[in-house]
Amino acid sequence: NEADIAEALEAAGGREGVFITTKVSPYEQGFDKATQAVTASLERLGTECVDCVLIHWPGVARTPADR
Repeated sequence: NEADIAEALEAAGGREGVFITTKVSPYEQGFDKATQAVTASLERLGTECVDCVLIHWPGVARTPADR
């Protein structure tokens, strides 16, 4: 839905007065992966910053092979 948010922000003429939150999934935890995830979110949102980044699940990520 970040691409939809980018479209809405563009249609509104910018993000002034809009608080943007995104999240880091369990599979994107750790410094390098989280940095890459936030960078990708910024690109999809078409903005240079977000106001809040949530850690979606603070536990250890499980892969399909772990289930």
